[in-house]
Amino acid sequence: MLTVEMFDIRYEIENQGYLWLSILNGRLWKITALKDYKGKLFDNIHIGMHIDDVLKIEPSFEYDDFEEVYCSPKGIFIETDPIEHTVLWISVYVKELGNEDFERGNW
Repeated sequence: MLTVEMFDIRYEIENQGYLWLSILNGRLWKITALKDYKGKLFDNIHIGMHIDDVLKIEPSFEYDDFEEVYCSPKGIFIETDPIEHTVLWISVYVKELGNEDFERGNW
């Protein structure tokens, strides 16, 4: 499935992931792993894992109350189930997100 937003195109691989591409610069800027994705981040972190175990492996994650996700300065977002506190999805993105280099594709 292909979704077009204001400045992005999102290509969906059913239940496995999203690929986010910028219309402004034509570059892939984020990959999101979903429930059926079997790979691992840093060879250990995976979908379904409890967030406490994630934080033991990678302590750079901090909870963002506004976005309601765990963020790492390494360019990673993790959303968790609010009741089970397990990983629902993992997004890896370019660190230039949010600055003028992003729109120019300078990364």
